[in-house]
Amino acid sequence: MAKKKFDCLLHGPMKWFSGFLLSVLFIWVVSIFFVNTIEPYDFNPILKRYVVSKGNVNRERSEGWGDSEAGALGIYGIEDITKVPQRKVAVWGDSFVNAVQVDDNEKMAQVFTELCRKNGLKSLMGFGIGYQGGAIGDYYFDIPNYEKIVPSIVAHVILISDLKDILPDQPVQGSLFKSFPDFHFVERKMKPILPNNLRKIVRGMEMNFLFDLALAVKTMKKLRFAPGTASEKGNANEERNVNEKGKNEISNEKALQFLVKKMKRQTKLPVIMLYCPRIPRLKNGSFDFSDPLEEVVRQLSIICRSEGISFIDMTGAFIEYHEKTGLLHRGFSNSMPGKGHFNPAGHRLVAEALFEYFKTEFRLPETTHK
Repeated sequence: MAKKKFDCLLHGPMKWFSGFLLSVLFIWVVSIFFVNTIEPYDFNPILKRYVVSKGNVNRERSEGWGDSEAGALGIYGIEDITKVPQRKVAVWGDSFVNAVQVDDNEKMAQVFTELCRKNGLKSLMGFGIGYQGGAIGDYYFDIPNYEKIVPSIVAHVILISDLKDILPDQPVQGSLFKSFPDFHFVERKMKPILPNNLRKIVRGMEMNFLFDLALAVKTMKKLRFAPGTASEKGNANEERNVNEKGKNEISNEKALQFLVKKMKRQTKLPVIMLYCPRIPRLKNGSFDFSDPLEEVVRQLSIICRSEGISFIDMTGAFIEYHEKTGLLHRGFSNSMPGKGHFNPAGHRLVAEALFEYFKTEFRLPETTHK
């Protein structure tokens, strides 16, 4: 009788434990196909910062459906950029250039290379240097480092998409652009949020769902226990920030003058500013193509040209694409329309604008830095 009671008591926990293991196994298998992978990093002594480990394949599933393989220096889609002899255009930016939402061959730098190869600029190629959460200060400090180890760079293209790319005192994860007591940059290297050894183990075992949970617990950004619809406080703050900055035109002008002059002095190579506005915006059930940064960007374009820096504005191209096709260059089937990162159409539009510029307005130097 006692044995029978013991078996009954044992049966309950065993049944629960077996169900738990089967559930974890199911989640594990499903996550391999439907959960974003994590990125392991290696510290690069020349760049003096962490870069995505060479050979890692990043699978993005929450926005878009892209597979990206990291090469040397964390450059996606190119095995070792330091061993490629072609003349190169370095495209700098944040997650818009990192572009894990699309496959490598759909990223703007690779599409630019494809256009060059097929249309008479075979000696020229592009490569993207994308920082997750990066901004103008990161590009400023890293330009000389990349010029030391990547041969035959002929120009630097800097993608601008919001205020943190052009104005000081913005909330960024990496290097800072400060305005007090005077305008200056402060180098600050981004580090992995969780220990890198843990990232590598989890990535190797394909247990990305556990990492996502650990990240949510650490940052407390994904855990929400209140009932009802979540409000988009970040977007509201962004709008207020845009409006407040827009009023301070004199301060903006001084900041932009400092920025452009510093970027120009940081390299002997040409610098091209590429503005990609975050339009259209889905507003009150329709798409709004008005740009809250229009005045600030107008000032930037004037200052760039006065300092001999080329300025490419994608506003017209984005609007024209929507008017002609009825489609959007941002967003995916599994994300909000017109929000988020560039889809393949957006990357191609940017690549086409870059190709047109380098074909018609840019003169390739006879020699490049070694």
